[in-house]
Amino acid sequence: MFNFIKILLLSILSSFFILNNSIAVAQSEFSQQDLERMSIFISKILEVQAIHSYRVNDMELSDILYFAVEHNLYNNYNTRIKSCNRKFDQGKCKEIEVSYLYETIKKYFDINVVFNSDLYIMDGMKYYFTGHSYQFPDFGNEIGVRGVVKTASRLSGNRILLKGDAIYIPKNSINAAFEAVIRPHRWNGQDTYALISIKWIRY
Repeated sequence: MFNFIKILLLSILSSFFILNNSIAVAQSEFSQQDLERMSIFISKILEVQAIHSYRVNDMELSDILYFAVEHNLYNNYNTRIKSCNRKFDQGKCKEIEVSYLYETIKKYFDINVVFNSDLYIMDGMKYYFTGHSYQFPDFGNEIGVRGVVKTASRLSGNRILLKGDAIYIPKNSINAAFEAVIRPHRWNGQDTYALISIKWIRY
């Protein structure tokens, strides 16, 4: 009887340690450094605030164009954005080469698109295609937003589910929660991520 109880206790302890170890592995699946890298990536998505919830494969071409233009306005204004002479009712005329837009789209979405015509962006604003660039009105940058990834978990198909907060940079206050699905992506010789979908949860 004593041996039976001893074996039973050992079995229970063994199961406990296996379960505890499995939980530890799951919790350490992504390091703090991984979460910080994911936060940097998702911040580049969240900063284009006018587009809130979408799946990349379902996006209209005009929304993809808008994302790429806005991303470059925020991050590459002095190197990629040029002034132009087209007259707009509001905002000064700015111009960007299409090649830069393709680069941005490939880097963050890992998709290929073709721009070859004028496109209407939100509220009927027209972006003019010149054959090698787009010309558009510059209204100035919105308030900056950064993303903080709180949790990351693996999904099927090499996908990763991110959950976290979108934070207004000036006030360091939470603007929204978000959920995003990304996947590992190799771009320009570096390991990064590509966005699959994102959803803002609240305001």
